[in-house]
Amino acid sequence: MANRQITVIFRNLEGEHLGEVERMLRRHGARGPILRPIFPNAKPEDPTDGNPPAANYFRASIPDDELRAVFGELRANMEAWRIHQAYVVPPARPAATNLSPAGLESWPGGPSPLASGPGATRFGRARRRPYFGATPDFTALQGWWIPPHGSRAWEHRWLGKPQGHHGSGIRIADVEVDGLAEHESLGRPGKASALALADPLPPFQLLDDMRAQCHGTAVAGIIRGQSGVTGQQVGIRGLAPEAELVLHRTEIGDPADTQPYSIAEAIDRASATLKQGDILLIELERQGPLPAVQVGIKASPALIAPSSLESWPGLESWPGLESWPGLESWPGLESWPGLESWPGGGTKLNRYLPVEYLPEDWKAISLATQKGVVVIEAAGNGGENLDDEFFEYAPPEEWAPGMFWLAGPGAWTNPFRREVRDSGAVLVGAGAPPRGMGGWDWGVYRSWLRESNYGSCVDAQGWGRGIVTAGYGDLQGGTEPARWYTSRFGGTSGAAAMVAGVVAVLQSARLANSKQALGPGAVRDFLSKNGKPQAGAAADKRHIGPLPVFSASVPPLLENKVVVKAGQIDYVGLYTAL
Repeated sequence: MANRQITVIFRNLEGEHLGEVERMLRRHGARGPILRPIFPNAKPEDPTDGNPPAANYFRASIPDDELRAVFGELRANMEAWRIHQAYVVPPARPAATNLSPAGLESWPGGPSPLASGPGATRFGRARRRPYFGATPDFTALQGWWIPPHGSRAWEHRWLGKPQGHHGSGIRIADVEVDGLAEHESLGRPGKASALALADPLPPFQLLDDMRAQCHGTAVAGIIRGQSGVTGQQVGIRGLAPEAELVLHRTEIGDPADTQPYSIAEAIDRASATLKQGDILLIELERQGPLPAVQVGIKASPALIAPSSLESWPGLESWPGLESWPGLESWPGLESWPGLESWPGGGTKLNRYLPVEYLPEDWKAISLATQKGVVVIEAAGNGGENLDDEFFEYAPPEEWAPGMFWLAGPGAWTNPFRREVRDSGAVLVGAGAPPRGMGGWDWGVYRSWLRESNYGSCVDAQGWGRGIVTAGYGDLQGGTEPARWYTSRFGGTSGAAAMVAGVVAVLQSARLANSKQALGPGAVRDFLSKNGKPQAGAAADKRHIGPLPVFSASVPPLLENKVVVKAGQIDYVGLYTAL
């Protein structure tokens, strides 16, 4: 019998109620340490946001067929057992696109539905090639690096000049599924890899999923690709090749006993290795429920588009709609063309959200930012409006078959309304890359891509398509994954990795000028107010923020019929001067 992970958050830990909950869970088949603290090293705290301290968060493992009975008892005793919230932990996945190793999975409908413009056009560039002999230098395809000629230093074609700073002195902890530290782009043979893997997995918990390894490898390539750094012009070069990068493995899919640390645990463990100004990168997204909304009728929890369908006569009484088997797991459903444009917004069956939607993940992020760590979090690929009023409401008690959620009175607060509850993270959306990246025209540069979540809480954007990096094998394939490359990486995973690389360079510039690296609040404020602005027709309605750059050209201005000469904004200098 398969087990599912549940989280129980207590209002306080005084009295005998923890023992009572443990005895109840044991009656329903829980084994081993019944209530396991998510934050075992939590320090005493006095939260000002009205939520319980980290020491009050616990995990338990329950047989699938006992979940309904367990949550029935929890519901009946919420006050007596001082339960703040309890829920079945929803699945997570890498916040990338549908890319699979070696092109084994094609994009649903081609790339056109995934572009924000009138449709993506194939330029016929960057086709997949097998390798024969040495791997070529792919940096010219990346779109950001201009290789040095003579005395010229490395600079960026689309992101400007980093002024000689490349991330030195900054550590980046990547909360990730897995990675291939042996990839050739991450170091020379016989030398230490540019990617370190933290916490070796216990026996029988190995992640053999090549897709998971490719994802972490692609992220590492964006940040720390070593072409031109190690003396070899091979493969790709990262945005911050001198930063330190450590990957902290975590769970994906439905959390189970056979997986590594939970996302919250991985964030907490990663944060413990970082100092103020270091970067914690979260490369995952959570499946989220459709919140219960009172609009004059009782809407079924599994309705696809409540803001347009709620007025259909009798729709709320359709029998069994929420229990259609397997409906939530239809492959590729999140990328069906036009799904997000249904009247009223079209909420999809899979609401992929930033991980901070889950209370335990929000708490872990908040603890990290309070410490001074800069948390850069993928905004997720659900195409969701994070300003939607739906997020003001707690999830339904059973938002999908077997997915239970209980929230006491006043326990739920909107995690995306920052004036009420702010984790301190930098949320990163996915924007269109320059036309031609990866061989495709993705529409207006820096425009919102339709799979990206958006809203006022999204602070900055990165490229969401066409990123040339390590892994997957669609650009260069073969039988050795350590020599695979892709020209199709993206999603908010690729975007967040880009922003992390830029921030590492900016922080290293401050260190080089004998200044302290900035804290999370100052970094977020700088990113949201500087860089190249969001473009495209949806910029006013679907906010994903500006694209962080190192420098940007200023076009000529016409003032009183006098042409003012074009110049450049040096964002590295502005950042260092703060």
